[in-house]
Amino acid sequence: MKYYIGTTSKQKIAYIQTEIEHFTKTRCQFVSVSVDSGISDQPLGIKETTKGAVNRAMAAYQSGTGINRCGIGLEAGLIKSLGDNLSLVCVVSMFDGRKIITNKSTPLLIPNEVAEEVLDNKEFGFEIRKYAKNHLNTKDSFSNTMLKELINREISFRGAIQKCLKLMCNETQKNK
Repeated sequence: MKYYIGTTSKQKIAYIQTEIEHFTKTRCQFVSVSVDSGISDQPLGIKETTKGAVNRAMAAYQSGTGINRCGIGLEAGLIKSLGDNLSLVCVVSMFDGRKIITNKSTPLLIPNEVAEEVLDNKEFGFEIRKYAKNHLNTKDSFSNTMLKELINREISFRGAIQKCLKLMCNETQKNK
């Protein structure tokens, strides 16, 4: 199987490679392609975030050749949760030419200070890093872990990738 990944982010590519090769127990071929998500740079809401991941997966698939291929799209976005609070959610989509499989991470609550800045049209990535400079390395290891996850999103993306792989495998088994 050849996987066309709709991102040029080295971090996201590494997450995908690690999870797919662990899941399939084989070395796979990966091709990174720059594709447009068709959504805003900072998606708000699960619908827009999902649309971005699906668009990236479809575009990545279309960029490839051969019948044994899969397009993968990843998108991180912000959703309203628990009243007016904001949470980060990571969405992964996989398209094998027949069916699109999509799954999302568990939402991570964003600190109120960061949410206020984002709602004032400031960029989440910049604001969470600025917040982290003042709050990382405190004695609260849980807060440190959560802040690091809000910045690199590794656990969130890897979990969504794992869920997609399981769903895609189940779909393949049904179609045999």
